[in-house]
Amino acid sequence: MFVEASCRYDARQVAEMKLPRSLRFYVAASTFYAAVVFFGVQFLYTLQLAQSGLIVARRDTGDVLASIQVVSFVVWLGISLIAGVIMHRLASALAGAKTAEEQKDHELGSIFGLSASLAGPLDLEEIGKHFVAAVRGALAADATISLIVYDDVIEGFRTVAADGPRTESLRGQTYSASALPGILRTRVIDHRQALVLSDTSANPDSWARLAEALPALAGVRSFAALPLVSRERLVGAVLLLGERPQELIPDRLQVPMMMGQYVAGSIHTALSVAEAQARAEREAVVSRIAQRARASPDPEEILRGAVDEISKALAVSRGVVFIGESETALSVSYEWDAPGVPPVGQVARSLPVAILAARLGRTVVSADLRR
Repeated sequence: MFVEASCRYDARQVAEMKLPRSLRFYVAASTFYAAVVFFGVQFLYTLQLAQSGLIVARRDTGDVLASIQVVSFVVWLGISLIAGVIMHRLASALAGAKTAEEQKDHELGSIFGLSASLAGPLDLEEIGKHFVAAVRGALAADATISLIVYDDVIEGFRTVAADGPRTESLRGQTYSASALPGILRTRVIDHRQALVLSDTSANPDSWARLAEALPALAGVRSFAALPLVSRERLVGAVLLLGERPQELIPDRLQVPMMMGQYVAGSIHTALSVAEAQARAEREAVVSRIAQRARASPDPEEILRGAVDEISKALAVSRGVVFIGESETALSVSYEWDAPGVPPVGQVARSLPVAILAARLGRTVVSADLRR
């Protein structure tokens, strides 16, 4: 709906731009009008003289009458040219006001349309799809839009929607909050203020560090990052990438910022619903484990049931319980493996993270065991 409305608006705007509203047109029209009116008046004047029978004195060779006609024509032409310039300015002002009014109506329509499309329960991907489609009409065709949302599971941001020439390099990307560049983390994440770099070449040092941390930004000529805040909670951010300097300036970002406030509330609601569902699932798992523990006096059966329930709830490929007096004497007490996953067996060395957890005496979380 937003794309069709934008196309209709663009077609109407192009049609209006084809109308001849240049100063040359008005000057030419005024000159032609002055000539037609002047010669018409002179023709009628001469015709009336001939019909009245008035005869010019013999000593008058016609120079006086010709001079009067020339002066009259020049004066009339000057008045017509002044009128043409005034009409050009009035037409330009009217066209500018009309275009600005239509642009304002289009922007308001896009905002209200986005608000209506976000009504009801939607997941993050659907919210992102509606958002980038609505923002697209307010930006240049070669600008890239990326919507990132904070994910508690990965303790960072992940891309839920992207649109533009650099979509492939942004789709599926995740960003750790602690690993973000300082200028982006401080201004957008901590202070929750917009970061706008209208010309990235104006700050080569800062931009070089930013592009090094985020390789997808290489070659971008203008950049903007807009925080999404709902109920004093940072739920995500909007990344805008421009291919030309001055393509992204504060005045052109008013509409994306207003749309961001609408989408922030929807994201907050979606995150709250997802968190509530996850909390309910965890409580259900704990309840089943507790019921099984009360129903069975066998510790081994309780352990197996707990590991099975936890592994399935977390959707992991393997769940292993190690028992031992020290980190060097660990052995596998029970192992749950997903279908197609080879078992670890009794060799504790195959899982160094278990040895590390036993050594430190606390929970160890590793995003990638290969590192």
